[in-house]
Amino acid sequence: MTSPLITAAQARRISIDAQGLAAARRETDVLGVARRLRCIQYDPINAVARTQLLVLFSRLGAFDPAELDRLLFEDKSLFHYWAHAASFVLAEDFGVHTHLMKNWPGEGKWATEVQVWMDEHKSVQQYILRELKKGPMRGKEFVHDSMRGWKSSGWNDNQTISRMLEFMWIKGKIMIGGRQGLERVWARSDLWFPPEVRAQRMTERAAAERATRHSLHALGVATRKQISQHFTRGRYPGLQQILTSLVKKGAVTEVTLKDRPGTWYMLTEDLWLIDETAKGWRGRTTLLSPFDNLICDRDRTNTLFDFDFRIEIYVPKNKRKYGYYVLPIIDGDRLIGRIDPAMDRKTGALTVNDLYVEPVAEGQLPAARRARAAIEALASWLGATDIAYGNIAESWRPAFKG
Repeated sequence: MTSPLITAAQARRISIDAQGLAAARRETDVLGVARRLRCIQYDPINAVARTQLLVLFSRLGAFDPAELDRLLFEDKSLFHYWAHAASFVLAEDFGVHTHLMKNWPGEGKWATEVQVWMDEHKSVQQYILRELKKGPMRGKEFVHDSMRGWKSSGWNDNQTISRMLEFMWIKGKIMIGGRQGLERVWARSDLWFPPEVRAQRMTERAAAERATRHSLHALGVATRKQISQHFTRGRYPGLQQILTSLVKKGAVTEVTLKDRPGTWYMLTEDLWLIDETAKGWRGRTTLLSPFDNLICDRDRTNTLFDFDFRIEIYVPKNKRKYGYYVLPIIDGDRLIGRIDPAMDRKTGALTVNDLYVEPVAEGQLPAARRARAAIEALASWLGATDIAYGNIAESWRPAFKG
């Protein structure tokens, strides 16, 4: 069979469609987005809105964040765990994630130190589990005086209880069962998850194959390296053999991407998107979280979108190129610009400190007006009573007057 040939524009459209960011096939609820993406990164930074909410807003438009909490803490369809970063993942994928729980902390000097420290403090783990048998608890409610402090050169030096809770969480012994503000409420996994979730079992090979399918479905079209960097990042043992097997079975198809090197793959069930994106495809204009799934693989973002994106949160202010919490602007099948916004919850103002335009959209006022509408939609959802614009790229300024 001849490998299908697609253009870079088609590859972008297939990826955007797979991510639920196109005009058609949009999801209507939080669970639908989660099933499409398989993981939604979370982070406490709240310069505009927390990233998990921005990811959902980009796909759903205005939605009630309480729906996310309900899925996490009432329905238990989602739970906090580690995917390509700390994320919300699906309970139906519990069997995939159990392999990290079983194998962590892995091998190496640091892993050995962690394992030795945890072995030294098995009595403390038992204490935490006994306390949680009474019900969920906040970290500061645990008191135990027989612990050798966890030592590091960073912010978590001597954060003994919090580090033990983190390690037990990755091991799958405890889960985040709620939140009080930013504070996590911990629960025992065996008491938190329904029996049918905890009963999920699959071999490491089967888990890696399912993760491969999920990753490829969320990416639309991808290379082996890009698959390995998505969803369960770096945890795809035997990935090439899995891809070869899936191709032989007809579940995956090798695709050639014009003017881009390497072998690319698509799920065979998604090949219809090749014709769909060659004609009549419609995109949308919206803003993306800096941690959005579409752009979390920076090399892939550069390859497909010619868009160089780096998070500058931890870069000194005087060395930032674009800003603290920059949101890229997606318009159709291109990333056309980026804004550096901040939401002042006391005054109710959304301030766009800077708006930068990519060369592909320079001087395109229709695109600028669509970008303005996207900013206004975000402001409305945030409850902003005013939008204050700072520096706007000169060629777009006419679209932001009045």
